Amino acid sequence: MNIHVTIERTHEKQSLELKEKSTIKDLLTRLRVNPLTILPIINGEVVIEDHIIQDNDHVSLKSVISGG
Repeated sequence: MNIHVTIERTHEKQSLELKEKSTIKDLLTRLRVNPLTILPIINGEVVIEDHIIQDNDHVSLKSVISGG
């Protein structure tokens, strides 16, 4: 399956081929992105790490900013 990924922090856009029933967690592992540093958004909706990605989904990885 083919998906489109935008990584906000680096302004990087890419198309990736993933196995069927891949999850956000699988994607983050492949991209070597720490799940604690991003907010995954698919087709405009915030999703959790166990969300199964569908063919042609548009995934945005928004940076999480914290402070104190």
